[in-house]
Amino acid sequence: MTPLDKPLRREVQIGDEVYTLTLDPEGLKLVPKGKRNGVTLKWARTRFLHSG
Repeated sequence: MTPLDKPLRREVQIGDEVYTLTLDPEGLKLVPKGKRNGVTLKWARTRFLHSG
């Protein structure tokens, strides 16, 4: 498996909207294409989502 040691960017379409999804060692970020601000989720915070 390849380590995630630098940002990985992909364009995704959700409904009619196009977003840029960035995965990096710190977490993920989903931003509407052409914008700067979006949703950020840090990996350290995701542990609580799985703690049942």
